[in-house]
Amino acid sequence: MRSEANGNSTSYKNAQAKNMQGKAAIIAVVALIVIAAAVFFLMKPPAAPAPAEQAAITQTETQSAPAGDTETAASIDPAVIEQHNEETAAAEVAAEHAATEERLAAETETPANVVPAEEAPAVTEDAEEVESLLSAPKALTVNILRATEDRVIGNENAPITIIEYASLTCPHCAKFHNTLLPQVKRELVETGRARLIFRDFPIDGTALKAAMMARCAPNDKYFDLIEVLFRNQDKWTKSDNPTKALAQYGNLAGMDDDFIAACMTNKELEDALVKRQLDARKLYRINSTPTFVFNTRKLENVRQLVGPETIGEFNDTVNRLLAAGN
Repeated sequence: MRSEANGNSTSYKNAQAKNMQGKAAIIAVVALIVIAAAVFFLMKPPAAPAPAEQAAITQTETQSAPAGDTETAASIDPAVIEQHNEETAAAEVAAEHAATEERLAAETETPANVVPAEEAPAVTEDAEEVESLLSAPKALTVNILRATEDRVIGNENAPITIIEYASLTCPHCAKFHNTLLPQVKRELVETGRARLIFRDFPIDGTALKAAMMARCAPNDKYFDLIEVLFRNQDKWTKSDNPTKALAQYGNLAGMDDDFIAACMTNKELEDALVKRQLDARKLYRINSTPTFVFNTRKLENVRQLVGPETIGEFNDTVNRLLAAGN
């Protein structure tokens, strides 16, 4: 009986052990299922955002991306760009409009420190002097009437008038002024037999600019400047910048660079000198330089010398005219 009881007890224990092992197996299987499910859900990709959200995300990424990130820039939705540009333009227009209104309002307001017109203090002599110093120099105004007056050497009552038509860029004119003119002055002008009038006949644009500048010089400096220009003709005509070189000689006559520029660009003065050239062509048939026209008190253009070479040519012409009784 004891032996049978022991057998039953052993069988019970074995059955109980198997039962525990079965439960443990079930628990292990359930645990594996739970772990697998958790891993599955954790690894599942997030749902794609809606189109509007995707556009917003793309725009945000583009705005925060570096300037050189072309891949991000390429993913921008064109519709978003257009909307952004329209919003930006509208904002800029609104800001500009507000700024304009603010500026206009400021201009129409009377500042607190402005004295009304009827209460403004009288202008003192010191204030007038300051105002004159701040205003544009009067020298910059070209006096066309004075600039186009005849430039004359000698006594106005001389019986013979010699009119020289010359160009400041003409080599033959320079030769006359450098070699023969001193003799003409000494033998004809200073003796009272003739007077000399110099008139411009520019043969090119540089000569015209030079004539315009010289015409703006003070009257008592005019012939000195003309002689300097003829004496240094090769230097300024062959320089890289003849206009600049001319201005340096103009400075010697007391003119500053601003005034010289005003003279060289004065259209009224230019037209006047060109007209005088055309008049000489019609009246005296001048077509080359230098040409000298001899007038008497009774007659005009009684004799012409074109490119004279010697002082004798001048003396002979003047003597014949004087012998004819003017």
